[in-house]
Amino acid sequence: MVFTADLHLHSRYAYACSKDLILTNMVLWAKAKGIELLSTADFTHPAWLSELEGNLVPTEDDGLVCDGVRFVLGSEISCVYKQGLRSRRVHLLVYAPTFKVVHQIRQELENLGSKLNGDGRPTVGVSARDLVARLLEIDDECMVVPAHVWTPWYGMLGSKSEFDSLDECFGDMAPYVQAVETGLSSDPTMNLGVSAVAGKTIVSFSDAHSLPNMGRELTVFEGKPGYYDLADGLKKNKVVQTVEFFLKPANIILPATVSVE
Repeated sequence: MVFTADLHLHSRYAYACSKDLILTNMVLWAKAKGIELLSTADFTHPAWLSELEGNLVPTEDDGLVCDGVRFVLGSEISCVYKQGLRSRRVHLLVYAPTFKVVHQIRQELENLGSKLNGDGRPTVGVSARDLVARLLEIDDECMVVPAHVWTPWYGMLGSKSEFDSLDECFGDMAPYVQAVETGLSSDPTMNLGVSAVAGKTIVSFSDAHSLPNMGRELTVFEGKPGYYDLADGLKKNKVVQTVEFFLKPANIILPATVSVE
C-alpha cells in the first residue's frame, strides 16, 4: 500500500498566499490531483487553528479527515538568529501528532516572543537546533524537516543561511531530523550525492501559495496515509517516488473554487 502526500503548503493566513486557500477548496483540489495526505499548514495561526479544529474529524486510527481527504497537523516556522557571528535564516516544516501538542507548541512560540496572529508562517528568534530540542521536549513524536534546503534566503544550505551541512545547522539534534525537502530548484537525484544531507530521507512537496500549485511536487510513501506511517516513512526512507516541478500535467478536470469574501 502506498499514499501520495503534499506536506508543505499554506493557508489564506500566510503572507503572499491566495485568499482561496480554505479547507473546502484544499479538499476539492486534493481530490482532483490525487493527493491522499495533506499538511494542514499554518497551525500556529489562531484563526486557522480554530477552523482546523472545527472541521477536521478524528478517525478510529488516530488520523484527521475532512470530506474524505486525510490531513496531518503541519506548519512552517522561520528561525532567524545568529550563529558563529553570522545571521541565519532557516525555514523548518514542523509536524505534530495531536491538537493538544499543537497548542503546546503555540504556547512555546509565544513564550519565545513569536507573534502568531499575523503571518501563518511565524518567525522565532532561536536556532534551528534549539527549536528541534524544544519541540521534542513537548512531545517526542513531533517531526521536523528543513524546508527547501537550497533556497538562498531561507534554505538550510542556501547562500544566505551559509550552513555547509545538516550537522552544522542542527548539532546534536541532527540525528532527530529524519528528512530534508528538496525545494522546487532541486530534485532527489541532485541531492543524493551531497554529503551535507547524507543518510537523510529526501522528499519533495509543493510549497503551494495558491490552489493550482498544490501537488506541483509530491512524495509517494509506502504505508497508509496518516501521521504514524508518515513518521515511519521519513525515518526509514520509505519513499517510493517523487513528482517533480514542470512535469507535464495530466488531462484532468480541475474543480471550481469556492470564493472567499
